[in-house]
Amino acid sequence: TQISSDSLIVCSPAKRCQKTCDAILSANHPRETYDNLWEQSFGIWDGIAFSEVPDVGALTDEALVDFKPPDGESFIDLCKRVQPVIEQICLNQNAEKVTFFVHAGVIRAALALAFGNHIAALKCEIDTLSITNLRYLGGQSFSVVFVNKRSVA
Repeated sequence: TQISSDSLIVCSPAKRCQKTCDAILSANHPRETYDNLWEQSFGIWDGIAFSEVPDVGALTDEALVDFKPPDGESFIDLCKRVQPVIEQICLNQNAEKVTFFVHAGVIRAALALAFGNHIAALKCEIDTLSITNLRYLGGQSFSVVFVNKRSVA
C-alpha cells in the first residue's frame, strides 16, 4: 500500500504519530490533526510498566469492551470518541484516499465500525508501524481490505 500524492493525511496529535508521519512523508507535508484521535486513556495506569498493572482477572469479551481502568476510559468510550471523527472525515473528504497515522486503539475503533462489532475489533492484533486498510463504502459502511500488515523491507 502506498500513500498517493492526493491522499488526505490525518494524524493523532501524539508526538509518536506525528514523527512517524514526518519520517514517511516529511515534516512539511500537510496533515489534519484531531484531538479525538488520541489513544485510549488507561488513566492512572498510563505510562507504568505492564508488570505493575494490577491483575483484574479474566474478563469475558463483553466485560472487556466495557472495562474502564481507574480514571481511564473503556474501549466503548474510545469508540464513542473516535468513530464520529472517522465517519465525519470519510463523509466530508475530497481525497479519494485518507491515510491515518494513529494508535492501535484508534485502529480497533475503526475496525469496530467495519465489523459492526466491538468484540471482534478487540480480537485484532495491531503491531507498531503496521498498516490496516479499510475501504469506505458510503454512509456508515466500511469493508476490511487487510489488518496488521507489516513491511517486509
